[in-house]
Amino acid sequence: MSESDAGKRIFDANRPLKAAGVPALDALRTVAELMREIVAEPTVKGTVSAALTEQVGEPYLRFCRPCNAIHLYEMPFRLAALQGGLVSILADDLPVLLATPPDDSVRLLGPFDPYLQLRDRELLVADPDRRGALWPALGRPGAITVGGEVVGLWRPRAAGKKFTIEITPWIELTARLRDDIDGQAEALAAHRGVTLVGVVEEG
Repeated sequence: MSESDAGKRIFDANRPLKAAGVPALDALRTVAELMREIVAEPTVKGTVSAALTEQVGEPYLRFCRPCNAIHLYEMPFRLAALQGGLVSILADDLPVLLATPPDDSVRLLGPFDPYLQLRDRELLVADPDRRGALWPALGRPGAITVGGEVVGLWRPRAAGKKFTIEITPWIELTARLRDDIDGQAEALAAHRGVTLVGVVEEG
């Protein structure tokens, strides 16, 4: 909504950009335009990231310890993708004609998914106690959504190569919803290269 707002949304990426005299809005616009040039067909995220790394300057880049590589800061990458009109699709979704998901689609959104960065949080989660649980000061959980509506929380629990998803549903889960959550958990485990042990409810 403004330069100040954009700077807050890209978190720690704003500091090197600001030091280099690059406004956050300009940085997002630059990355979005490059993404549009790079992505002419369904493209793996890593391929997009590698191509961007070759085309942007030092203020846009950081050393990522988990990846052991230098690449774009995460939030400019995610937000610019939205500005560029791109969507991220899990590998398990690719065979379905890359269609827009139905209104009742189930997703496990990560704690810092752009959808959860909206400033008008009360429009996304009306109950103040639930807002506090979804956006605590430390240790944010992910969100379970159905058709874009937040219906619960999830957290990863890892022990070596074994992976468990702990969920806190805010609604009664039907058999179909539970199956869809299990499917999302399987896709997440596959993406992380770990073995899903199960999906369990908190408590």
